[in-house]
Amino acid sequence: MPARDKNIPATQAALEAAKTELMASLVRHDQTLDRHTQTLDRQARAIVELQADVRQIKQTMSTKDDISRILDAIDSIVPKGEAYSQKAATHGAILQEHESTLRDHGKRITRLEAER
Repeated sequence: MPARDKNIPATQAALEAAKTELMASLVRHDQTLDRHTQTLDRQARAIVELQADVRQIKQTMSTKDDISRILDAIDSIVPKGEAYSQKAATHGAILQEHESTLRDHGKRITRLEAER
């Protein structure tokens, strides 16, 4: 808009030009506002989704206390497993020893019966 002397009255054409320029400016600002509103809406939706994700993570995440309880349980179970493993090995050896003793007894019984 050209600079004008404030004491000179505006013509109808000048008023129409100013009105057209103001309307165009208003349309541009309205479009800019619409773009900003859309951006804000997208960001608000993203924040809501992030909040839901964080809430789910908090619900399913293990705490230090949870991990501590799990490790304590493992620490108490491992020695029992080792003890059972040692017992199994010992029982295996005992069973083999009994098997050879039974074979030996079987041979002796067979000889005794043959002598009769």
